[in-house]
Amino acid sequence: MIITNSKKVETMQPKQPNRRYPRNRVDIRVKLFINHLGTSQSIIVRTYELGPGGLSVYAPHEIPVKSEIVLDFTIPGDKESIRVGAVVRNRSGFRYGMEFQAMASAQRDRLRVFCAQLGVPAKTD
Repeated sequence: MIITNSKKVETMQPKQPNRRYPRNRVDIRVKLFINHLGTSQSIIVRTYELGPGGLSVYAPHEIPVKSEIVLDFTIPGDKESIRVGAVVRNRSGFRYGMEFQAMASAQRDRLRVFCAQLGVPAKTD
């Protein structure tokens, strides 16, 4: 909270539940590749939060929790996309929380730099 001229102003940092990596709100286009019950599909969604260990997205599709999916997104200002496996860890309505799996070190480094620019502290693995 910030106090200016005797008025309280709430900051817009998202609530950080018990997670290994904090996240920050950011709007990035993401392509999800889903393979569920023998059916493969790809959908375009938008992020809600992003951090070094995962992200959350709004997806108007049914994605079961614990599903293994592939994400493809480009960090703003970057030329190369990040393509990484992820697991759906939780769901609230149309919002899904996903944890990155086995990200290449070069991709993780680029993501950590971007998250640091957003003000998200980077933890080392």
